[in-house]
Amino acid sequence: MKSLSLFLLAILLITTNSEVKSAIKNSFTVSDTVYFETDVDKKPELAKGTQDLYKQVAKTFRYPAEALKYGVQGKVLIHLTISSEGKLVEVSIKKGLNPAIDQKVMRTFKAIKGDWLPGVKNNQKDNTRFTFPLSLNLQPS
Repeated sequence: MKSLSLFLLAILLITTNSEVKSAIKNSFTVSDTVYFETDVDKKPELAKGTQDLYKQVAKTFRYPAEALKYGVQGKVLIHLTISSEGKLVEVSIKKGLNPAIDQKVMRTFKAIKGDWLPGVKNNQKDNTRFTFPLSLNLQPS
C-alpha cells in the first residue's frame, strides 16, 4: 500500500511539474530567457509612453483604508516582466510598504491597458524584467 501511495504521489508530482513547465514555457513564445533591465540596450516601456502609465496608475490605484488610517507612505518597487511580443506577463513586488498596499499595487499594474515596447538587446526584442519605482505620498489635509 505504501509503495502504491508513493507511486501515485510521484506521478502527481511529475504531472504537476510538467504542467507548470508548460505554463511557464507558454508565457514566452520566442525565448524563455528573461534579461534584466541592466542587460538590455533599451528597456521596455508602455507603447503610449511612461506618462500614460502614470496616468493609468493614478486613475486606478486607490489607497487601502487601513494604510490611510495609519499614514503608510513611501516607495514601492515593482518588478514588471515584458515578453518579446510586448505583453505584460508578470508583476511582482521587489520592495513593498505594507501587505494591503502591495496587493493594490499588484492589481493596479496587472490592469494596465495597452501594449508594451519590449526590451531590446543586440537589435533583438527580448523578454525583459525591469523595476518600476512608485512613490506613494499622502497629502496633508
